[in-house]
Amino acid sequence: MLNLIVGDLPASLEFYRRLGVVLPEDASGPHVQLRMPGGFSLELDTAESARIWHAGWRADPASARVVVGFALPTRDAVDQRYQELTSAGYQGKQPPFDAHWGARYAIVADPDGNDVGLMSPVDGSRRTWPPRESPTAAPLLMRLASPEMAVVLRPLQPGDEAELLRIHRTPEVMRWWDAPGAGFPWDEPESARLTIEVGGKIVGLIQFWEEPEPKYRHAGIDLFLDPAVHGRGIGTEAVRLVMRHLIDDRGHHRITIDPATGNAAAIRAYRKAGFTEVGVMRCAERDADGNGWHDSLLMEFVAAPARQG
Repeated sequence: MLNLIVGDLPASLEFYRRLGVVLPEDASGPHVQLRMPGGFSLELDTAESARIWHAGWRADPASARVVVGFALPTRDAVDQRYQELTSAGYQGKQPPFDAHWGARYAIVADPDGNDVGLMSPVDGSRRTWPPRESPTAAPLLMRLASPEMAVVLRPLQPGDEAELLRIHRTPEVMRWWDAPGAGFPWDEPESARLTIEVGGKIVGLIQFWEEPEPKYRHAGIDLFLDPAVHGRGIGTEAVRLVMRHLIDDRGHHRITIDPATGNAAAIRAYRKAGFTEVGVMRCAERDADGNGWHDSLLMEFVAAPARQG
């Protein structure tokens, strides 16, 4: 399968008709599929269509006009292959999501920057309308380090799962993070996750997400640590490293975090990192046992935003 993002769909259809391609009777709208001999499929998409299913193209329309497609056998296979490729260092352009046409879909970039689509078989029962924009891809991650405290934040890699799951399942972490979901720690491709190490040993996980809408642009952070290293300032230092990355490298001016009001240790750590309280969000999150709700404290760090023009 090959997807082409075209500027003038009728003109493109006329071009391929002149090459001998038989056009479907309903060759109109933002997306047209041209079936070729041998089972090959040429898919033509307008900008309107590409905006829905390609987060990388939304961010930079000049970055891609061709997507080479690979068919995978199952929906889970799409998630697994995306995780394998991005963990190996290849750029994720579109994290896996349930596309409106009924397939599970994702995009990665090959070593030359070409977009490669990963798609499961179409399940008609999963078709939705109207379509919604796909989730934004997490940014490429770098290694962040604090030599003073020997704290290192690095991208997740295969082999981290067992220790992160062990830490996640400790009662102290489960109280605030609930039970780990299926596929953890690879289950949130829309968030950027980093393994926290101290002295070469895995001691936790920190993640951040970004609001890409320019009018409301900001980022959020969350983390957990092995209870064995609580009280040593590691959480505060990990948060500071991510804050610096978000402000200096990602261009954010506002960062939020929202611990439970009962998590006094976390609140103290975030205050030390520079966060201030905004207010209490009442009944904002379910309790770990699922039987009630608890309040969260919205906290923020605001740097001086860059002036436009």
